[in-house]
Amino acid sequence: MTGEALDFTLDGREVGLYFIEPSDYFAELCLIDEGAQPEFVISLERSQVLLLPNPVMRPLLSAHPDLSANISRRLAARVRQQILQRQVLALTNPLQRIAAQLQILLPPGTTNIQVQVRAPTHQELAIMVNLTRETVTRTFQLLHSQGILTRLGDELVVDRLKLGELTKEKSK
Repeated sequence: MTGEALDFTLDGREVGLYFIEPSDYFAELCLIDEGAQPEFVISLERSQVLLLPNPVMRPLLSAHPDLSANISRRLAARVRQQILQRQVLALTNPLQRIAAQLQILLPPGTTNIQVQVRAPTHQELAIMVNLTRETVTRTFQLLHSQGILTRLGDELVVDRLKLGELTKEKSK
């Protein structure tokens, strides 16, 4: 499944939380507290999903401590990711917010963003940073004109140094 986990603001706007890659899993929080799934998951393409009910998974977690440890590490990573996302959403300047999100999407040591076999669309980025698609498009035009961002097919190529400088400039 290629998808995205979403939640909604109090005024009903979508906020993207994280991407789900093929062969990935989600809803692991429910395994811990048996509560409801705290976010909505949408598929971005035709997908097959395997549902493992709690009564099936809980005995497996008890019998396999390594599985429990892996799921716990994954939950910790998601919590850290969502804390970082909340910090991005707290930025008031749209350019800073988009630049910060692009930096989050860049894998360490690379300059290419390629999520789910393709870079996120302007609409997907807008949902992630709680802005309009039009604002993201205008910001991308600015970043492109300054040589900070280039689209190569399904990938975004980002000049990390220039993006960082631009972000610092705007925060002064």
